[in-house]
Amino acid sequence: MPQTLSRAVSNRRNRGITLIEMSVVVMVILIMAALIERNFSHVKEGLAQRAFTSSLRSEVIRARLTAIQDGKTVTMQYDPAGSTFTLSEPTTDTTSSNQAPIKITDLQSQPTESVHSIPIAPGITFSTFRIGTNDTGNGDWKLHFYPEGRSDGGGVQMMVGKVTESLLIDPHGLPTYVSGPLPDASNDVWQSGTYEQRATS
Repeated sequence: MPQTLSRAVSNRRNRGITLIEMSVVVMVILIMAALIERNFSHVKEGLAQRAFTSSLRSEVIRARLTAIQDGKTVTMQYDPAGSTFTLSEPTTDTTSSNQAPIKITDLQSQPTESVHSIPIAPGITFSTFRIGTNDTGNGDWKLHFYPEGRSDGGGVQMMVGKVTESLLIDPHGLPTYVSGPLPDASNDVWQSGTYEQRATS
């Protein structure tokens, strides 16, 4: 009897893994791989979103510094078709020797050339665009940065994954991120005008 039991155990060890057992092992490996890939893709998307929000803030700073250094009005614009934010500056000088007021509509009609652009990361959508204290359509959002270090002011509201964030740009062209939607524009003390008066030295 003991010999028979020992022989049975020995035969069981020698027969190896059955097809069913191998299938179960492969299935478990595939499930674990799918879970790891899914988590990794979420992490990768989150990193790309953080990188974009940081780049968008840097783009505002770039616009301000470029306007000051080049002595030209730099425009930051959202392109809904290409899903990008683009910086451009006029091909002609926007400064004036007599420091005359410059109308914003005149700036918009001038020929421009692209300076820099950044693509929007996956998982980020924009819901509100503001120039000064006025909300505008995404295709009409053009924020100007002037050679003396000022801007139209405004901001954008976005969904980063499932979180609402807003980038505020003050009249000095300095960016600030806030958690949640854009603040109520009616509470702003500063008002955006039709004309931008150049500061005299």
